[in-house]
Amino acid sequence: MKRSVSSPEQPTQANPQQALEARRKEGPQRENPRLSTARYWAQKAKSLDEPAEVSSKKCSVSDLLNPSEAFRREMPGKTETAATGPPALSNDAIADILTKTKPDCPHAQAWIQAHEIQKAEQQRKERTELRNKVARRVRDKARKAAKKSDASKREVNEFLGELPKEGQTDTAEQKPADPKDDTPEMILKRVDLAHERLKKTIEDCKRSREP
Repeated sequence: MKRSVSSPEQPTQANPQQALEARRKEGPQRENPRLSTARYWAQKAKSLDEPAEVSSKKCSVSDLLNPSEAFRREMPGKTETAATGPPALSNDAIADILTKTKPDCPHAQAWIQAHEIQKAEQQRKERTELRNKVARRVRDKARKAAKKSDASKREVNEFLGELPKEGQTDTAEQKPADPKDDTPEMILKRVDLAHERLKKTIEDCKRSREP
């Protein structure tokens, strides 16, 4: 007598649990491949919106988009001419000289510390502005790629709705400067505050060297 072999139970409306398991095995539904290029540029722009570490290497927008070109170019050095004379010393050069010649001078060390803080802040600001500029360009590429794709209008609109508005990404950089900050009174106030901080730093250095 032949034993009948029952076929595996197919997922039907009567078996919702099996239908759910079948969908899990198939994995998540894939996004429309026509939007893959736009999605790629959107992810690149999102990664650029994240905070970045301060880098000592200065670069431009074209250097970030084409990094290989930045390494091929060499920055021309400053040369002395009869008209201009020797080039002026940079703050970095002055800090290096003070470090070697005035290691025990509190005034020199206070200046060096202030210079390093200002330098790090300027690098962070330039890096943030550059990343925001590149992010805007990359998001523009994502929008163009989505509009040129053969995806449906609904899919394109949904994708474009996920992208942040440009005003939301760099409102701090676009904030106009307050003209009151450039008045002689405000400038004098900032100088006084900087002088007080410098005096406090020098006093702290003196106290730390006392036996």
